[in-house]
Amino acid sequence: MRNMKEVTPQQFHERFLPYRDKIYYLRLQGWEVAILHGLISLVADHPGIKAMQGPTRQAIDHVRSWCNGKFTLWGFTPEEVEYLNNMREVKAGESSSQDKERQRLDLWDRVKRKVWQMDMQDYQISHWFQKNCNLDVHLTDFDLLTPQTRIKTEHLENFLKTLERYTDRS
Repeated sequence: MRNMKEVTPQQFHERFLPYRDKIYYLRLQGWEVAILHGLISLVADHPGIKAMQGPTRQAIDHVRSWCNGKFTLWGFTPEEVEYLNNMREVKAGESSSQDKERQRLDLWDRVKRKVWQMDMQDYQISHWFQKNCNLDVHLTDFDLLTPQTRIKTEHLENFLKTLERYTDRS
């Protein structure tokens, strides 16, 4: 692997400063415009970027506006352009809820394996869930393919952490 020389923020600023007000042009093919639009949406959705103001926000808005202009030139209606701008947010919401449910099911399987591996008794499980979650959970609940809705992801995470801490000590 090649050694990369570090560029400090101060060095970057010194080299950038003389060029900051120059205008640059970028030539893209149509398919690249669509990709650029998607990439800028991904960047803009990042929590760290969402919190930024000033030049970062201006650059994102400028690129989005430019892409929107191209979409309009291609015959998209204003409603369709708006849909394209918000499409990622809708898809992200759908996939994130699907991802969360998949994570919950994976966690459920891990907890079940641990319960069986440790040969836990019903009273141990019911005691832990009653004390820590105020839930009535029993060994037979772990026979189910999916957790009951009352058993939240955070309950499973905490229960698994407790079991792992216990096995690490023994």
